[in-house]
Amino acid sequence: MGVNTQSVDNIEVLVDKRNNLLKRKEIKVRVTHSFKGTPSRQTIRQLIAQMFKVPIETVIIRKIITEYGFHESIAEIHIYDTPEIAKSIEPEFILLRNMPELKEKQQG
Repeated sequence: MGVNTQSVDNIEVLVDKRNNLLKRKEIKVRVTHSFKGTPSRQTIRQLIAQMFKVPIETVIIRKIITEYGFHESIAEIHIYDTPEIAKSIEPEFILLRNMPELKEKQQG
């Protein structure tokens, strides 16, 4: 599955805090995408995984907000210590949005 990371110009970390109780890092980022549409969850997940040097399976996008006419989005992201922890804590609909392979498996 190819992901177009060219649709993102810059990612700036606004908030970066550790939640030891839930074994995750909670971050908020500003994603700049000049003259392009809002990047996909998969694109942002891949770039965040590369940025923080973690497996993509541990990166969960909670929310992406883009205001009309602006070329930047704010994303709330959780980075878990392991994929198993992410699957046990995050709601199923969030997991399905972030991991299309789960949606295909569920339908098949």
